[in-house]
Amino acid sequence: MTPKQTLLQVLFITLSAASLTAQNALVQVSQIAKVIPTLAANSINSDATVVLADFSVSLDGPEALLRWTTTQEVNNKGFQLQRSLNGTSWEIIGFIAGSNAQEATNYQFWDEIPEKGNILYRLQQINLQGAIFEYPVRELIRQTAVAVITP
Repeated sequence: MTPKQTLLQVLFITLSAASLTAQNALVQVSQIAKVIPTLAANSINSDATVVLADFSVSLDGPEALLRWTTTQEVNNKGFQLQRSLNGTSWEIIGFIAGSNAQEATNYQFWDEIPEKGNILYRLQQINLQGAIFEYPVRELIRQTAVAVITP
């Protein structure tokens, strides 16, 4: 049973037990709340197949340059790159196959920026079973230099 399944089972048993008084239920829920961060951390770390050392986004002329480095890869199908202008809807802009190397591997991807302003980028690692692991979003702010000439 995975840590997530265990957590759900504990929550279900605790919250659905008819014999719990309001005070006992509060104690049970507070005890579960102390366990949740540990289970969440374990479930993320136990399933991860890639150790990501760095992920950055920078402006390279008219394009965004996405760079990331892994220090270890196991069972890695590859990386999906996504872009968003609002943080809600994401567009897939590319996929790069993983190396499955046991040493540092550097990756790069250029994106022709369609808009000016704030652009969000997301890196997702996909393992061979199809599980997706998301890394923290990076933001690129592209400013324009517009000269306004008045008579």
